[in-house]
Amino acid sequence: MLVRNGERVARWKNRQGALCTAPVRQTQKGDRVVILGRAYYARFKDGTGITRTKPTGCKDLDAARAVLVELERRAERVRSGLVTPAEDAAVDHRRATIESHIAGYIESLRFRGTTPKHQATVARLLRALIAGCSFRSLGDLRRERVEWWLANGPVAQRAARTRNSYRNVAVWFAGWCVQTDRLATNPLVRLARADENADRRRQPRALTPDELERLLDAAQRRPVAEASLVNRGWRKGRPGARIRPETRAKLERLGRERSLAYKTMALTGLRLAELRSIRVCDVVTDGPHPHIVLAPQNEKNRHGSHLPLRDDLCRDLTAWIAETNGPLERRLFAISENLVKVFDRDLRFAEIAKRDAWGRTCCVHSLRHTFATMLATSGVAPRVAQAAMRHASIEQTMKTYVDPKLLDVAAAVAALPRLAPTQKGTDRAEQHVV
Repeated sequence: MLVRNGERVARWKNRQGALCTAPVRQTQKGDRVVILGRAYYARFKDGTGITRTKPTGCKDLDAARAVLVELERRAERVRSGLVTPAEDAAVDHRRATIESHIAGYIESLRFRGTTPKHQATVARLLRALIAGCSFRSLGDLRRERVEWWLANGPVAQRAARTRNSYRNVAVWFAGWCVQTDRLATNPLVRLARADENADRRRQPRALTPDELERLLDAAQRRPVAEASLVNRGWRKGRPGARIRPETRAKLERLGRERSLAYKTMALTGLRLAELRSIRVCDVVTDGPHPHIVLAPQNEKNRHGSHLPLRDDLCRDLTAWIAETNGPLERRLFAISENLVKVFDRDLRFAEIAKRDAWGRTCCVHSLRHTFATMLATSGVAPRVAQAAMRHASIEQTMKTYVDPKLLDVAAAVAALPRLAPTQKGTDRAEQHVV
């Protein structure tokens, strides 16, 4: 720093090695080097009387003065009460890139405690829709363009539930923009939903009690059975391979763990993500009412629940915890990331068809459908089944999760009261003759 003509001046070399100089000004935050920018800034008083300095984005002085006039006109409209400060602020938000608003929305989801998986899914779907509709700012949001993209874009041939996923994230994002005064109104609030009941591509089905028994048995036996197959030579694919005792013990333990995990899901209604979160300390086996504690942050609806345990499942879990001795904070089951593929292999080993005659599939989530169906076939009241499934409505439990193909409708009809046999018309006529 040096003094030239009575003014303080800073001198330095830029990246190209050229010597640069600029005046130094004293501000409330200390000395600042004043560098002439390429674009002009506008300084004005807003509608509330606060002095603001905003970039105009203009390199031409006349154009920058025109922007300043527009800013002062907007401030005068706020002072006169023609528009509210929130409506005036929405004008600035509309001009910003839409990516900056998406980043703010994802940060809001993180602040609300949503899972990283949910945040990544919302960001992926939202960016795909915005790129497909060519939205560059909030002012570009139009319901017609979103409807056209959902009907003619890459997701047009996808299931209704998938299309609704894209539709939902767009509506939620626009609603958040309204809540944060980035938009005055939600332009997507009336965006219609696709009919998921009429276009359901993948519908899980419940397992019958016999299929469930075969699945649990297959999950327990398959690791050792597959390891005992010869993998080369003329005996390839036939049993008879030698297995070391320690390897056999490890595979047997893996089979028991997998079978017990399936059984736990079928008898508690746990979702796969919820099962992964269960720790040993969350399993309460002592006392009059054994249960599993499901923490709010690990439950889908974020409420937290106590899931009752049946006697046989409680004994199995107690034995498993004693066998896998370790810290209480450890996970109850080491669930594989590829459990979906593992489940399909267990189905094939148990000779259970992946799809039934109605096109419904058997997947990991079918264990939750099995739990709801077994409650219904056991005569449990619908309201109790809803509480056991932890659903917000009985309709979701009875319509979506209870498998109507496994309900014994014939036995219910047979249980109706007996009525007197219908007599022939001539006989009944004769009875009324006096």
